[in-house]
Amino acid sequence: MSKQYTLIDLLYIARIHQKFLAIVFIVSAVLSIAISLLLPKWYKASARLLPPKPETGLLALSDIQNALPLGGLNLLGGDNEILEFLAILESRTLLNAIVQKFDLKKRYEAKNIEDARAALLKNCEFKVEENGTLSISVLDKKPEVAASIANYFVVLLDSLNIRFKTGKARQDRMFIEKRLKTSEKELAEAEDEFKKFQETYSAVALDEQTKALIETAAALQAQIYTLEVELSVKEKFLSSKHYTIVSLKRQLNELNKKLEEILGKSQPDKRFTKKTDNLFIPFEELPSLGLAYARLYRDLQVQGKIYEFLFKEYEQAKIREAHTTPTLQVLDPAVPPVHKARPKRSLIVIITVFCAMIFAFSGLVLKDMLLRLKTDAPEKFQKVKTIFGRLIS
Repeated sequence: MSKQYTLIDLLYIARIHQKFLAIVFIVSAVLSIAISLLLPKWYKASARLLPPKPETGLLALSDIQNALPLGGLNLLGGDNEILEFLAILESRTLLNAIVQKFDLKKRYEAKNIEDARAALLKNCEFKVEENGTLSISVLDKKPEVAASIANYFVVLLDSLNIRFKTGKARQDRMFIEKRLKTSEKELAEAEDEFKKFQETYSAVALDEQTKALIETAAALQAQIYTLEVELSVKEKFLSSKHYTIVSLKRQLNELNKKLEEILGKSQPDKRFTKKTDNLFIPFEELPSLGLAYARLYRDLQVQGKIYEFLFKEYEQAKIREAHTTPTLQVLDPAVPPVHKARPKRSLIVIITVFCAMIFAFSGLVLKDMLLRLKTDAPEKFQKVKTIFGRLIS
C-alpha cells in the first residue's frame, strides 16, 4: 500500500478500464447537456454612465485662488461622487421602489420585500470601469425586463441625486447667507470708519506704490481666509493625511510666506488696532496719520474682497438650489440583449465531464490500491474491510 503510483501505473489503469471511463464520459456529457438545456435562460442588460464632471465655481479646489469654499459643496471631489452613486444604487429606498415598480416580489417568488430586495441585488451588478464609467447591469429571464430595470435604475439614481444636491445646495445657501450678512456688516463698518477718517482729516492720500502694496496684501489675506475656511470644513470629513488636506496646508504655507514678505518686521500702531492687525503694511517712512489711513484702506480692501467672494458663492448656491435638470450623463442606455448571459452550457458540460472523470478515475485507483493491499497485506485488508463493511467486496 505504501507503493507510489507512477505515470505508467496510472496509464495502465486507464487502459484496462477504458470502456468504463468512456461510458462515464458519455453519460456525464449527455446528462450535463440535458441539465443545461433545462435551466432557464437569463439575459443581461447594461447601462453605462459617464463619470460626473467636477463642479466648477468658487468651491472647486482647482479654482481656490479665486474662490471662497464654504461648507458642504463638492468637498470630496468627483471620485467620491461615484461612491455616492454606488451607495444610492444599493440603498433600500431605491431598491424598494424597483421591487414595487416591477412587482419583483411575485416575479422572484419572494416571501417578503426584504427577500425580493436581496434577490434583486443578486441579479444586479454596479461596477466602476477602468475608464471611469459606471455600469449598471441587470439579469432577468426576459431581455425586455432586464433592460427596463437597468434603465429605471438610472432614472431613480438621477431623481435621488437631484433631490440630494438640491437639499445640500439649500443648506449651503442658508450657511452662506448668514456669512454674507456678517461680511456685509463688517464691510459697512470698515466703510464708515474710512469715511469718518477722511471727513476728519480731509485730504490724506497714498502714493500708487503704497496703494498697490496694500491691495496685494489684502488679496493675499482674503485668499488665506478662504483656504482656512475650506480647511476647517474638510478636516471634519477627511483625515489629516488625506491628499486634499495636505494640499490645502501646503497652499496656506505658501500664501503665508508671501504675506510675510510683504509685511516685514514692523509692528502696527496700537492706537489703530483692529482685528485685522496681522495684515500690517510696514511703511516706517509714513507719518502716523498716513499710517492710520493706510491701515483703514487695507481693512476696507480685505472686507471688500471677502464680501465679493461670498456674494458670488451666494448667487451660485441659489442657482444650484433651483437646479432640477438631469445630473447624469448616460453614455449607453440599456437595450434588450439578444444573447443570453447564462447558463453557459459549454462551461457546464466541460466542468461536469471533468469532475465525473476525476471521480471515476479516482475510484479505479482506489480499487487497484485495495486489490494490492488484499494480495500484499491480507491482515490490513481485513481491517479496512471491517471498517468500511460492504463498500469493499
